Amino acid sequence: MQGTSWARRAGLIAAAIAAVATAGCASESESSLVLDGSWERMDLWERRSSFDFDQVAAGNGSDTVAWLSRRQDDETGPLVYWEIRDGDDPAEFELPTLDDTLLIPVAVAADGDGWAAVAVTRDRANGANTGLLAWHGRSGLADSADVEQAQPLTPPAGVAAPPSSVSVGRSADHLVVTALYDGQPVVWSRSGASSSSSGDGDGDGDGAWRSGADGVDLGLDAGTGLRSLRVVGDGARLVLAGVDDDGTPHLWTSGDGSTWDALSSGSLPRSAGSVALLAPLEKGSVAVGWLGDEESAPQNATAATIQRLTATELVDEGVLEAAPDDDVERVRLTGATVGPDERLVVVGGALRPDSDRTPMAWVQDGDEWRATDQEELTGHLDWEFRAIVATDDDRMIAVAAALSHPDVESWQWRPGD
Repeated sequence: MQGTSWARRAGLIAAAIAAVATAGCASESESSLVLDGSWERMDLWERRSSFDFDQVAAGNGSDTVAWLSRRQDDETGPLVYWEIRDGDDPAEFELPTLDDTLLIPVAVAADGDGWAAVAVTRDRANGANTGLLAWHGRSGLADSADVEQAQPLTPPAGVAAPPSSVSVGRSADHLVVTALYDGQPVVWSRSGASSSSSGDGDGDGDGAWRSGADGVDLGLDAGTGLRSLRVVGDGARLVLAGVDDDGTPHLWTSGDGSTWDALSSGSLPRSAGSVALLAPLEKGSVAVGWLGDEESAPQNATAATIQRLTATELVDEGVLEAAPDDDVERVRLTGATVGPDERLVVVGGALRPDSDRTPMAWVQDGDEWRATDQEELTGHLDWEFRAIVATDDDRMIAVAAALSHPDVESWQWRPGD
């Protein structure tokens, strides 16, 4: 069902970016004010009938924001893949599935070639997760009518279900789904555009999902468990980020999702609580964020280290910190893009002193990060941004999700006059 259009609010407050201190001090330069523009809400998709068990999965490519949800007032019906590509109007596609299978969205990915989506299965709405299903399709939803039934992702023998976390990445014809089972990573990969009804098989480039019988080889010491694991594709490769039980960050890259090369630990933070952020920026470039090693991770923390992985190196982009003086007690990061002025923009949620959460956008200013104080965001309680992308016409498009029910909103940022 098409989202309800919201009338544009006249006289929006111009976005003022409030200084966020890094390394204990804040910049006093007036010239560092960036992104003089305004955020405004565009559309709303209400999903209140399934609020007590449902959720929304969202992600972005370099030109697309996408999310996985379901239709209004159809709490147990098929899932719907939505996307806003190249700043166009939202488009949707109902995912084919097995009859009488209840699905909960957990992960979605998009790139210039297509999309991928993952859901968990349940026997009843508020019951336990029982399995994993995955879909994928080419770019352009008009070409998605040939998408076949969802393919089951079966963990290796001896691995207990259900997984504690799931993510999906896509880079051209290479797709990867990752999951953590009791701290042990499982990675499914597939290459080729065709679908396979045989699930995770042993095919080579035949479109079949496959996972190693003994799990994926990431070069970790025997007995090392992971507390956090995420994957993304940037159009040139797949990138996997994780944090082990000792709080040590790890980063791997792969051309096909089957074999992984570890990056030197010397370029990574000494410790982290979890992977806070893993988002494609442009072909061959990924934003990586590491939450501080605190008890509140992996959900949020008081600070996050931001890095940018390019084709050849991992570059430090400063520390994004909470700002208690501005009523931001903790930060939760979910997406990133390169803004119209070529600065990095990170989105997510700001946790307020009264435990409320509001959408937030942070803009890089040298080694510092500045948070918007626009009232349309700071006063929008019980919501957070989930994904963001910049468009060719100097806008930014973001997807927001509610925290207490599975409603979805689209927002745009436009330059000031």
